[in-house]
Amino acid sequence: MHKGLIAGAAVFSMFSAYSLQAATVERVSPSNKPQLQNLLLMNQTLQKSQIKGSYFEEITSTHQHSNSVLRKSSSNKILQQYYSGIPIWGQQIRVQEKSQHMSGFFATGINDAQLQLRANNQFDLDTAVNAVLEAAKLSLDLPYKLIKSERYIYVKDDKAHYAYLIELEILNAEHESKPSAIISENTYEVYKAWNNIKHTQAMGPGGNEKNVPL
Repeated sequence: MHKGLIAGAAVFSMFSAYSLQAATVERVSPSNKPQLQNLLLMNQTLQKSQIKGSYFEEITSTHQHSNSVLRKSSSNKILQQYYSGIPIWGQQIRVQEKSQHMSGFFATGINDAQLQLRANNQFDLDTAVNAVLEAAKLSLDLPYKLIKSERYIYVKDDKAHYAYLIELEILNAEHESKPSAIISENTYEVYKAWNNIKHTQAMGPGGNEKNVPL
């Protein structure tokens, strides 16, 4: 699903200047581009389980992250940011191979000690599913099929949180719906929710399918 580590580096070594600051999401800009380039150029082969830090992996097949479909092309590389083996929601960099132009978003300043305090080793999937159904304003009694349950890191209010991407398919002809949400692993707060049904008649520029917001 991924083609090795394109770049690997501990966030504490590369972003030490941010260690005392809050977790932030940054758009690639001329001011922070050298910092990002240094991170990518390190290109160390790191074992995810042995380091607490941030690195990027190239997406080499069709994936869905941050509610958008991304495809690798011959002229572009799309890099997903991870922290200690867990993808960070919405943090992806697109690199044009010829010009090396970079765009996208990346996270800095993740405090590992604070992040671990927000982990929930007793995460209850049923409670999470109910939160997704409530966010979609659907009855908790509706039959459903669990399509996806994936762990992420989500940056909100200057803090990094463990979160889950939950996607359901409602098994009811009267309710054509695939309620989906990113929810807090610790508190079950719904950070973001949408209906993940793809409508072929609702196409965006370039033929991109659109998701239906809740």
